[in-house]
Amino acid sequence: MESNRGFVSKDTVVGGYGSRLEPFSRVTNFIAYLKKWYHDVPSVHMAYSAAILARAGHEVKWTRGELVDGDVALVLSSLVDYKAETAWADEMRARGAKVGFIGITASKMPELFRDHADFIFNGEPEAGVMRLAQGDVPSGMTLSEQINDLDALPFPRWDLVTEDRGFKAGIRFSSRPVGGGFPLLASRGCPEFCTYCPHRILAGYRARSIANIVDEMERLCDLVRRPYVIFRDPLFTEQRDRVVALCEAIQARGLHLTFEAETRLDRLDVELLDTLYAAGFRAMSFGVE
Repeated sequence: MESNRGFVSKDTVVGGYGSRLEPFSRVTNFIAYLKKWYHDVPSVHMAYSAAILARAGHEVKWTRGELVDGDVALVLSSLVDYKAETAWADEMRARGAKVGFIGITASKMPELFRDHADFIFNGEPEAGVMRLAQGDVPSGMTLSEQINDLDALPFPRWDLVTEDRGFKAGIRFSSRPVGGGFPLLASRGCPEFCTYCPHRILAGYRARSIANIVDEMERLCDLVRRPYVIFRDPLFTEQRDRVVALCEAIQARGLHLTFEAETRLDRLDVELLDTLYAAGFRAMSFGVE
């Protein structure tokens, strides 16, 4: 998203705390411009929250900072842009809306948001949003419990994002598209215990069924032509057999898409890379440990 101070990513990067590119020269201004238009990754947790609320019959509006009319507003918190987030929350509250913050930053650093919020969901937001959808508007710091059956969640409402005229879904450029990608969580949490990583402090490791993951990918293919999927599992290839089964299911469905993921070098081999590539895999990110 565009901020008053450069380009901000509030997807699950940096464990959910967000990242910012603040221009300080012509070159970095140009890079920030490119990121704004060609590296647009919306929040998967906001899309899940939208799906839960819409399923319960609520009218849902996705906004990137514009003030909107509504009874309740959810704000994805970050460490890099919390001042802009709290300022927006103050304006929405002045319009009569109840404002809640979600995300790891608000969960672990509530003092940054408490004076600007009616409520904060502590933990993964979906369980709390389910109660909100039934009319239970909380007050203050509220526990949002871990959901173990991830297949029970509705698929993220990416159709609300594609209605945004500023979102460009996967402009083709060579084998890997530039533009908007769709983050997908095939699992949540992480089974490893790296002391520097925040992924393991909100909730434990849980995985979706292969069929449920591929159903979501098929839904994306119905929404946009050849979508670019960004798997946000912090350790995508932790279970090798599971990744192979996923690749086989993608091919069996005949899905036309490409995707990227992130993992560790010791969880990857040439044979697995070949299997991934055949299913549409085009990029991999590695943490510097």
